[in-house]
This record gives sequence, C-alpha cells and structure tokens, in this order.
Amino acid sequence: MNVKLVKVEEEQKSILAALHKVVICKPNLGERILARMEEMDLSKYKDSMAPLIRKDMEALARKITEKQGEK
Repeated sequence: MNVKLVKVEEEQKSILAALHKVVICKPNLGERILARMEEMDLSKYKDSMAPLIRKDMEALARKITEKQGEK
C-alpha cells in the first residue's frame, strides 16, 4: 500500500508540472484548473509530500494568474 501511495504522490507532482505547459498553451483552462486544485485534499498525502504538492499548486496558481493578466 505504501508503494502505491508514493507512486500516486509522484504522479500528482508530475501532473501539476505538466499543467504549467497546459496553462501556457490553453490559458482559457486556467479557471477550471484553479477550481479543481481548490477541491484537492492534501491530507491524504504524507507530511513530507503535502508541502511539496502545495508549493507546486501555488506556483501553478501564480502562472494561471500571470497568464490571465496577459489577456
């Protein structure tokens, strides 16, 4: 079970990283991505991983805000 959880956490970080590229190419998806991030429950992640995912989420939110300002 722990191996699966680590894999999910790593996948979550990879997904957030990929979404940076999505926001650049499809800035119109920014609001939808922000809404989905707000629904994420970080309590299911280990204490060592949750802050890293939160940091990635904050960086992505900044990128979305930045792209929306370019409109």
